[in-house]
Amino acid sequence: MTASGRPEAGRLAYYRCSWKHGTTDEPITLWYEVDHEGSVLRLIEIFPDGRMLCDDIDRYPNRASDFGFGTLIGIDFYDQPFTWPSADDIDPIVTLDAHPLEFIAIWTKGQAK
Repeated sequence: MTASGRPEAGRLAYYRCSWKHGTTDEPITLWYEVDHEGSVLRLIEIFPDGRMLCDDIDRYPNRASDFGFGTLIGIDFYDQPFTWPSADDIDPIVTLDAHPLEFIAIWTKGQAK
């Protein structure tokens, strides 16, 4: 499955991913702010112990992250395969559309830490 359709040019879309796995050093919830081109502009990672990491492409010189120019992941978000849970999935990920206000509330909470 891929994330739902791209937003109109100039608009942003928001997604919440639940990553079900048994590893404590990897996030279990990821929030994405994505533009029309599929670039992830802001990313929130929430870990099993409650830690939260927030990343913003604007924090990087010339908006060049470790994954590319203008994005926090290495590929177009809308080309990313997201796995729905099934009996044979080892690390299933579920992606859901999120409301912008949900993202902003979580982002604000993460910035306060």
